[in-house]
Amino acid sequence: TAPVALASSRQLVLETHRQLDWLSHYDLLGVSRKATQSEIEEAYRERSLLFDPSLKAHPELVDCWRQLTVLTKWLRVAHRVLTNPDSRAGYDRKLAEATQVPPPDASGS
Repeated sequence: TAPVALASSRQLVLETHRQLDWLSHYDLLGVSRKATQSEIEEAYRERSLLFDPSLKAHPELVDCWRQLTVLTKWLRVAHRVLTNPDSRAGYDRKLAEATQVPPPDASGS
């Protein structure tokens, strides 16, 4: 499941980085497995701003630069996979096999 909402940007960055090995692309973006393309795009924009290693949006995260850099890399991978229908279908199949949870049905139900 996705990380619980935390009190600060710093906590979210550190907790997400700590859980990175266990998070799915959906969890990293903070969306459900049935998310639409527009929901994925919106989540990507929001997380990109939060995880921006240039620290323009969140200068208080200067001590988290290394974690931000790693998260930004994986955020790009998640976005690339989930916005390509073929890649997303393959990822959903692999995720279903690994977690024993069936992929969302294509009709959206």
